[in-house]
Amino acid sequence: MTSLSRIGLRFVQGLALSIALVSGLAILTSTWIMYKYDIRLLGVQTGSMEPAIKVGDGLISHPVELNELTAGEIVNYQTDSGATISHRIVKVDSQKQHLITKGDNNKEPDGIVASSQIISQPAVILPYAGSIISHLQKPIVLISLVYVPATLILTREITRFNSERQRLYRLEI
Repeated sequence: MTSLSRIGLRFVQGLALSIALVSGLAILTSTWIMYKYDIRLLGVQTGSMEPAIKVGDGLISHPVELNELTAGEIVNYQTDSGATISHRIVKVDSQKQHLITKGDNNKEPDGIVASSQIISQPAVILPYAGSIISHLQKPIVLISLVYVPATLILTREITRFNSERQRLYRLEI
């Protein structure tokens, strides 16, 4: 291999490692911020809120209390079965501590949502982010996009370290 090829290879490896480190740092930082401020990232699974929110969109949501909500706003709540629903508020009843919601694309309201079921309120809609998150949660995608490249980079760095250590050891003898 020519020295120019080695330089190019080392540049690409260094660039890949730098991108991996910066990406990892960005993910750790954003995860810490989301945890610290109880921010949630939700993926939209159904078309009940179309055209405002489409299937596959992501919602960045923040905690909210019943007394902060008004009719016309979108809220995320959890059903008795554990599903998270994002629908528009039709009516807020502060005295009875509940609200009524309805998907924009649904014909009928959902029914009564107790204040204890309210999780958060969407602050930002990210097109396609929900689909990306959904795919990243699949084990095969996680393995192929995270674990395999990380293993390859780690193996390469260990090999480089050992080669350098052996070269220095030979110079000392």
